[in-house]
Parts: sequence; structure tokens; C-alpha cells
Amino acid sequence: MESAGGAPGAVTPPQGAPRRGPLSGGARAAAAAVPGLGPLLRGEPGVAAVALIYLAAALSTTAVGGGRAIEAVADWAAWGAARLAGGTAIPEWSRVRLDSLVATLTLLALYAGLWTWAVRDSRRDPTAPPARDTEGRRIWRQFRRNPGAVGGLVLIGLLYLVTLLTPLLAPYLPEVQMDVVANKLKPPGSEGFPLGTDEFARDVLSRLMYGARISLSIGFIAASLSVGLGTVLGALAAWFGGWVDMAIMRFADMLLSFPRLVLLLFLLAAFDTRSMYLIVTILGVTGWMSVSRLVRAQILSLREQDFVQAARALGLPTGRILFVHLVPNSLAPVIVAASLITGHTLLLDAGLSFLGLGVSPPTPTWGGMISDGKDLLRQAWWIAVPPGLTIVVAALSFNLVGDGLRDALDPRLRT
Repeated sequence: MESAGGAPGAVTPPQGAPRRGPLSGGARAAAAAVPGLGPLLRGEPGVAAVALIYLAAALSTTAVGGGRAIEAVADWAAWGAARLAGGTAIPEWSRVRLDSLVATLTLLALYAGLWTWAVRDSRRDPTAPPARDTEGRRIWRQFRRNPGAVGGLVLIGLLYLVTLLTPLLAPYLPEVQMDVVANKLKPPGSEGFPLGTDEFARDVLSRLMYGARISLSIGFIAASLSVGLGTVLGALAAWFGGWVDMAIMRFADMLLSFPRLVLLLFLLAAFDTRSMYLIVTILGVTGWMSVSRLVRAQILSLREQDFVQAARALGLPTGRILFVHLVPNSLAPVIVAASLITGHTLLLDAGLSFLGLGVSPPTPTWGGMISDGKDLLRQAWWIAVPPGLTIVVAALSFNLVGDGLRDALDPRLRT
């Protein structure tokens, strides 16, 4: 909706909503120094809450893992100096310290991003119309109207942030076993074990954090593989038609005729190893069918449009027309499907790990932790319940984001 007398595309606030001007003087300096304070002073509590949550995450990580970060940077700096002096051997601590170094760089990037955003936000005038009301801004405005979708997006960001910061946050390495006699099945809140220990005296919190790295990585990468493969095959089927369309779609129908879990069990049974790369590949190549149908339907409706005919008349190559003009214009439903597929893939990976067909132990995964604790639910519920709740939160967050994207990308719902 355009404002009266304003720039085209400028959005008028709801009737009666406060409309505060830009910050000035000490308020602007304070807002630039404390991320989240600027939106709070302007009456935008939602934005302020998100910024303060991420600032609290950064400060908590610094308080808990600052010593590890300094130690990792110092060790790698010393190794770099030794290598310049002629030494080339990679030290034994390289894997652990490399994880800590990556986490340290992530923490520094988080601080840099927060304060860069705070400085820019402190100078923003919320009463000024945007210089250009782009399609992306309109989609983002519609998305923000769905609090569930925004909450899901914030939770997803926090989950992936924790996976990157785990080496600084986790009390122990996931495979470390303490004294089994003294520390076996310690309940939550025990000294040194916030979420207790399992039957092998391993810290549940550390395994939960390191398991997030595996489970979330599998979900994201496998879903990306499914979406990419489905987009390419759907585009080829729609553009070439004929026997190409027939072969791709009938193959997709054949795969869809099998229950996916049965198909996964059949494929995994053919391999002796249970590596993360194998799980990602199998989950990715068995989840592309619905995306290919979406893309095929979109391109079939677009390929007779005037802009495609003009591109053909100009003699543009088929690949350019297909992947530069048609595929980008058919991505709206694919983006929604990608978020939903990620949540579904996360659940499938947890199910496979629960059945003992996921990543091989002792590598922790959420499904594997549930499997480890299923026989001890009455005696030690804290082994299986935290990863189970985390899976529910992660899958629900992806589904909420998918619903929000579906509404935001639907032009019939925009005003």
C-alpha cells in the first residue's frame, strides 16, 4: 500500500502505531554500542529481542570458551611461526585446535556482524520511505507478519550458530569417558555435568552439541542435494519434453511408489560402512522427486511466455534460456519445498540413527543418542529426552519457516 504523497511503494504503518524519528545524540551512540538498543528505543521490541538474543549468545560463548579460543589462536600462531622456520610436521592437536580456531573466527564474525548492524541501525530513520521498494523487501515484510515463521528462523540461526561454536561451548569432547564407576548415569545438575552422563560416563550436553553438528549438517546438505537434483531434472523434463520428460517422470513415479524408509533401508543394507557422506548421498538422491514435479509444472507454464519467446528469437542458447531465465522464475515454490524437505530429512536421519543405520558410533547423532537411551528411559531419562526435544524443535522450526515462506511468496496474500 502506498502512502499518500510519499514515494511509490512506501508502506504506511498501521493506524495508531507509534512512528518515532531517527535517534540523535547520546541515544544514537548508545544504540551503536549495544546491538538491539536502537530498535528498543524506537519501539520495535521484536527486532530488539532477536538482536539481544544473539548478543547474549556471543557474550556467553566468550565467557565460557574465551580461554580455549585464545589457546587455539596461540597454538596455531606458534605452529605457523615454526613452519616458517623450517618445521612442517602437523601437530597431534591439530584437529581439536582447528575446530576451536573455526569457532573463534565464527565468534569474531558474529561480533563484527552485530556491531556493524548496530551502527547502521542507529543511523536509520524509520519515518523515511525506502529509496526503492524491491521485491525482496516486499517478501520480507510479508514474512515478518508471521511471528511463528520469524521465531522458527531465529531458532534455526541459533541451532546452526551452536554447531559452529560447539568447540568453545561443550565441556568435553563427545567421545571422552570419565571414571565409569564414579560418573556413570549422573543426573542433570550434577557437578560438572549440566545434563548428566550416559551409561559410559560421557557428558550428555557435549554429545548433544557435537551431535547437532552431524545431524544438522546431514539435514542441510542432503536437502540441498535433493533440491538441486530435482530442479535440474524437472527443468530438463519440462524443456525437452518427449522421451526425456517420459523417462524422468516415470523414474520419479517408480521411486515414489516405494515407501522412502524402505528404499533407504534397502540402499543402506548394500553398504558395509555408515559414513556421513554415504548417509547424505542416499538421503539426497532419494528425495528429489517432489521438487522435480514442482519445477516441471512451473517451467511448463512459463516456457510459452513472451520473454521466453523473445530469448528464442534472439538466438540465445538453450542452457542460458533454461537456467538463467526459466529456472530463477520458478524458484518460489522450490524455496518453500527446500525448507520443508530439510526438516523432513532431519527426521529421517534421526530415524535411521535410531535403527542403528545412521553414522557409526561413537560419533554422536541425535537419533543415535535416543537409541542409546531408549532402554534406560525409566532409570536415566536425560539420555534420550534432550536429543528428542531438540529434534522436535529443529523440525518444527524448519516447517514454520516453510509455512512463512509459502505465505510471503504468494502474491495473492500481499497488500
